[in-house]
This record gives sequence, structure tokens and C-alpha cells, in this order.
Amino acid sequence: MTNARATPHEVREATAETARSMTPQNVPVNAYQTPGAFVIVAPFPAVTEQDVSVELTAEGVRFWAALRSAGPREYVIHEWEYGGYERFVPTPEGFGAGVEASLVNGQLVIRVLAGEFSVDRTIHPFGTATTTASHATPEGSTPLRRMATAAATSSASPSRLPPVTACAAADA
Repeated sequence: MTNARATPHEVREATAETARSMTPQNVPVNAYQTPGAFVIVAPFPAVTEQDVSVELTAEGVRFWAALRSAGPREYVIHEWEYGGYERFVPTPEGFGAGVEASLVNGQLVIRVLAGEFSVDRTIHPFGTATTTASHATPEGSTPLRRMATAAATSSASPSRLPPVTACAAADA
């Protein structure tokens, strides 16, 4: 065991090399339907909202997280990386009108909204949507945005707010 601490340059080099050589980690999911959305829940530990992308296409939803850090370490057990996740889930018929996502406590929740698919789009959890066509539906009020607004104006502590999945299912 070495006590030498890696330099930031060494960590960046090790992370880049791991990202080039690794196979993306396939994450398990739970998925269910509500009248308003097809909901996908997946564990995404050790990443931030900026690391995660969610892409909605006519075929389904692909979501992934960039490799966060893979500094040189002498592991005793090494079963997963900090990021480098990827998964594709086909969407059921009747869902695809839009997509929303949140990342809280290492849990990624994706809501594929009911309605016909109109345009490919890529989002980040709690971020703004970007689309591949200029005729995409403009962003409007959604359950996740309403929840964020309610949290900002509420006197309740954010830790006391209901989980996103409960709000989304009740609002859908």
C-alpha cells in the first residue's frame, strides 16, 4: 500500500484512460406506467446532474453519466466505477410527448410523458431540454418544475418534501 497522494494531473490522466478503455456500466432499472407518464428509476451513485444526460428518441430513452473520477488507487475490491453508466429502455406505445428527469440521493427518475412522440430531445436532470429540431414544444409548467417552485416558496424544509416519484405519480 502506498501513502503517496495522486496529483490532479495524475487523476485526470487515469480517469481519461479508464473512460477510453471501459465498457459502460449497465444499470438496473425499475419502470412503471401511470396515466400521465412512463416512469423509469435507476441507481446513479457518485455523479451529479451535470454528469447525466437523458435522450428521448422515437425508439426509447437512453440515459448515461460520464465517468466522474478514476484516480490511481490500489483497490482491495473494485467492482464499479464512479460514473460511466449507460442504459437504453424502449418506451411503450402512447408515451414520448416529452421527458423530465431528476437526480436525488443517487437515484435517477425519468418521466416519459404520455402522448405521441414528436421530436428527439436530450436533457439533464432538473435542466432545460435541448432538441434536435427547431419546432420542439417550448418548455412549460411540468410536475417537476411545479414541485421545485413549491419547494422554493414553501416554508417547509426541502428535506421534508415528498419524494419526486410520489409527486410525479400523483400529478400524472
